[in-house]
Amino acid sequence: MGTILIVDDDLQLRQSFEKLLSQEDHTVRTAPSGEAGLAIVRSQELDLVIMDVRLPGMSGLDTFRAIREFEPRLPVIIMTAFGTTETAIEATKMGAFDYVLKPFNIPEILVLIKQAIEAGRFMR
Repeated sequence: MGTILIVDDDLQLRQSFEKLLSQEDHTVRTAPSGEAGLAIVRSQELDLVIMDVRLPGMSGLDTFRAIREFEPRLPVIIMTAFGTTETAIEATKMGAFDYVLKPFNIPEILVLIKQAIEAGRFMR
């Protein structure tokens, strides 16, 4: 299927995503911060990044900007529990594949992940 990076400071969320996506035959990498996530983006070939807006150190949107500079065609799904219209608009303008609010519906997020991976492969 695909190689997906989960960037979130919540260990339980990272582990849940890893278990769920591994069951769907994806390879999953995780990172607890934007800096760690960016290092993975720079060192491995990925099909998708799913990233929280609120991260320790480098914010999710700053990390997204850095990912865009390095790998402009890599799809990124931005997620947050503290959604604002301004953040959603900014993420969308920056080219996020989608912006989702936590908690999310598992079947819906799986469909979104499949769409993002397919779109990323098409763009490359």
